[in-house]
Amino acid sequence: MIEQRKLKSVEQYGRQYVQEYLAKARETCDTITTDPLAALAFMCGKFFARGRRDSVSTVFRDKALELLDTYKSLENIDLGDLDVRLHERGVNNRYDRRMVVASIRFARTLQANDCNVFNWAAAAIREQRAAEAYSALDNIFAVGDKLATFYLRDVALLEGTEEAIESDDYRYFQPVDTWVERVAESLGIVEKRDRHKRWTVKDKIIKACLAADVSPLFFNAGAWMVGANAYRLLVEKL
Repeated sequence: MIEQRKLKSVEQYGRQYVQEYLAKARETCDTITTDPLAALAFMCGKFFARGRRDSVSTVFRDKALELLDTYKSLENIDLGDLDVRLHERGVNNRYDRRMVVASIRFARTLQANDCNVFNWAAAAIREQRAAEAYSALDNIFAVGDKLATFYLRDVALLEGTEEAIESDDYRYFQPVDTWVERVAESLGIVEKRDRHKRWTVKDKIIKACLAADVSPLFFNAGAWMVGANAYRLLVEKL
């Protein structure tokens, strides 16, 4: 039997995640929703978390976003020399550079949303088109399941639109990494044999959360928070 109080505790850490990791986005939400370049920066910031040390991802992310900011607008970005300029700025991973270029190309296809990837994603969530949005993001070079769901989850958390998510669509808001797997296993939600079976892990987490009246979104963010920051969180409780 999975204890509801433990699920609720992890859910609370998800709310702490929003306060800490989405604080800047909350403060600049007006800019993100009105400036396509700021919206692109928010999305690409998520896409750099590609299964390596956070410190490495952060360095490459910051260098890329600093360069994008110099263009002042999405229309001003010259894709012809962007790869070279990113490399000159120190974004040494070619997959990161190709991801940034592909993300810009994708944003430019969203004419109905003024090329704003945040507004596009938020509208898809509100209109219960999460599967469609997930598929589009999943097809951006070097993005895939984990990063697509990471981005959609944080858009939903920022917008407060979880009530629009149907139970079958929660899987499109469940990024699964080592930390989430470990926490879910420790709580008895998944078994050791479920490791690396991301769709099984997603579905079991969602089922357990909904049965316990716990937000699958906040639980997911909280599971990452607990796993990635266990030592810091423990010290804070002393």
